[in-house]
Amino acid sequence: LWASLASDYRLHHFLWCLSEMARISDEPEAAVLLRRESARHLEGEADPGLRAMVIGDLAASESRVGLFSDAAAHLGQAATATAENVSALPDRYTYEIEDQLAQAEIAAGKAEAAIQRLNHVLASGTLRRPPGDMERAELVETLGSAFLQAKRYGEARQRFEESIAINRGILDAPGEQLERESVQRLYEAGFRGLTEADLRLGISPEAALQAWEGFRSKRWRPGGPAKPQRVKVAQRPSAGTVKLTYALLPGGV
Repeated sequence: LWASLASDYRLHHFLWCLSEMARISDEPEAAVLLRRESARHLEGEADPGLRAMVIGDLAASESRVGLFSDAAAHLGQAATATAENVSALPDRYTYEIEDQLAQAEIAAGKAEAAIQRLNHVLASGTLRRPPGDMERAELVETLGSAFLQAKRYGEARQRFEESIAINRGILDAPGEQLERESVQRLYEAGFRGLTEADLRLGISPEAALQAWEGFRSKRWRPGGPAKPQRVKVAQRPSAGTVKLTYALLPGGV
């Protein structure tokens, strides 16, 4: 039905949008199926960067549901498409592809490989131009996730703070509503990672949740929370009024 109503590119984009909705709705298997259909309808696309980016996105989705052999095959395809067209490939594609490949490596438990990849991409002079604010925020947030998986919590914290600060600047800037909406999810993910890193660093749960509470009350700024809400924990049922705070972090609730 869809193929009878839309050209290959339009059908690819429609399916890709559906796959994003599935991913955000926590339906990772549906996201994989839709991404596969999206990539299939882009086979005739002349733009190698777009094809590589879509295949890399598919590989990251497959890794999240444990389809590592399929993901590895698609990672190889994306790497080949990138290598064969590197001189003509726009930097915006390259940054996106490298971020997707790193996410796939993290999902496969290869945190150190992801760290090496992202550090290389973020190094000055790697590409023709440095990453823009949104590109750097996404790369740095993924790098924070890789450090978190590698149990390098101090470095993870630094990266999440950097990502949050960049996104805070975008959100505070006037105009560019579409850009501001697109970084909101990444902004929140940065706080989840930052709180997780604080907990793993041995900071008390109350102190670790200050950044999260500051984010929820819109009072957080780079360098730490400003006048965070305090979390009161009852030791006994008779302890009186209790404020219960929770956060869904990378390591769980």
